[in-house]
Amino acid sequence: SIPEGLKDKIKLTKTEQEIIDELLESGTDAISEYTKALNETKNKWARKLYTAIISDESKHLSELKYLKSMGTDGDYVPKDGEAVDELGEILESVIVDIL
Repeated sequence: SIPEGLKDKIKLTKTEQEIIDELLESGTDAISEYTKALNETKNKWARKLYTAIISDESKHLSELKYLKSMGTDGDYVPKDGEAVDELGEILESVIVDIL
């Protein structure tokens, strides 16, 4: 989970918010394309790979939405506990590096 007091240290500029919005859009597009590929193939190896990529992309979208929410005083929290934990570890490592 996100370490106590860390949320207060994360503020995003308008430009940084726009960058995240662009990443969210491209990630959403990627999920759409992989889903289309998944639905169009019967190859079990390709289906397994596409499914794994969709899962990873979805987790990354959750992390980006959570970062944006924290940086803009939003209230988004991912349902995926793994995404919360992973982002917490990343942010905690940044704080440790700058202290």
